[in-house]
Amino acid sequence: MHILSNGDRWSGFQITPANWESKKASLQTTWKIRYRYYPVHGTPIQVVRKLNKYPTVEERREAIRAMMKVLRDEMDRRCAPVLLFDALDHALSRLQCTPNSRKDIGTSLRAFKRSAIKLHLNKLLLKDFTRKHARVILEGCLSPTFTAISYNRARKNVSILLSALVAEEWTDHNPMKLVPKMKVLRKMRETLTLLEFVQIDTHLQKHNIHFWKFFRIFFHSGARITELLKVKKQDVFLDEQVFRVQVLKGSLSQQQYRVIMTDVIHIWKSVLDAAEFDDYLFSKHLQPGKEMINMEQINRRWKRHVKDKLNITADFYSLKHLHTQLVARQLDVKTASLHDGHTNIGTTKRFYLGAQLEQLKELRTPFHTNLIGAGTSSEVTPVVPKS
Repeated sequence: MHILSNGDRWSGFQITPANWESKKASLQTTWKIRYRYYPVHGTPIQVVRKLNKYPTVEERREAIRAMMKVLRDEMDRRCAPVLLFDALDHALSRLQCTPNSRKDIGTSLRAFKRSAIKLHLNKLLLKDFTRKHARVILEGCLSPTFTAISYNRARKNVSILLSALVAEEWTDHNPMKLVPKMKVLRKMRETLTLLEFVQIDTHLQKHNIHFWKFFRIFFHSGARITELLKVKKQDVFLDEQVFRVQVLKGSLSQQQYRVIMTDVIHIWKSVLDAAEFDDYLFSKHLQPGKEMINMEQINRRWKRHVKDKLNITADFYSLKHLHTQLVARQLDVKTASLHDGHTNIGTTKRFYLGAQLEQLKELRTPFHTNLIGAGTSSEVTPVVPKS
């Protein structure tokens, strides 16, 4: 057992086969290098690296030597003091996520750093970072512009980075997970009315045909803006009335299919006819092309062509929520959730609530006829439905 300068212990390298440096070493056995690490604080770790992907004995020997160097460097890093700021920067640089997520996490990290600097915690070591530090630094971010929502977002984003450091074995714990969220009053998102939808539809079809096509396809697609902007001609199967999207949530990436509704199949066809096989369907100017555009271009177009010109205040994403309500009303919440790609039906129910309230406005109770016939008389006897 070897003792490191920080008090941690490790077992030393154990290599299989034991005669890996000998000419008699066999390719038939499993080649691997492993060791156990025992931190002073935390759970013991076993690290195993298998090397059978290398086809020859010599390549496996070279891989073992290279791996030993990497693991020794990792051991040195464990012993060397690492600043919290440097570790978080490293985690962000290696994080696998969408450009928008990277931008959002970077914004939270900058706010977190500014608060830490004000509190004279900018030299804090990663190994010394505790739940108390996490809470105090987050609370130091609060301001009229950094609300409880911003607090919770920063908590989540910095926690993502710390979890990445745990996965890379830079640290053994993530104190941010122990910091409670702030209570937030969830505001109802503004949703377009059907009248506003018709107004926008008429205006865009007349004044901006390419934005109109995106607008109509998005409304019926059940996809997110970024998902639709990634769709290429090769992802569309018009005969089956489906298209393929790449869904990226955090570090999880998967392909899913969305339905092409009959109402807009002619619009899909017009876009596909102008595209080559490897083209994004909505590139520059929202026409087919080789370059994928950023979702901010959609938001800017919506502001310029809809909000400013039609005096409509709902944002572009409210189209998705309006369609969710319509599908849920005509079919059911589960189908609407499936169409939108929601993994949690509760997400769909939040948007469906508006549709349910609208239905209540038209509901006729068993009391209705009796009350109308009796006028305003205080002697009215309610009609009680029979069981």
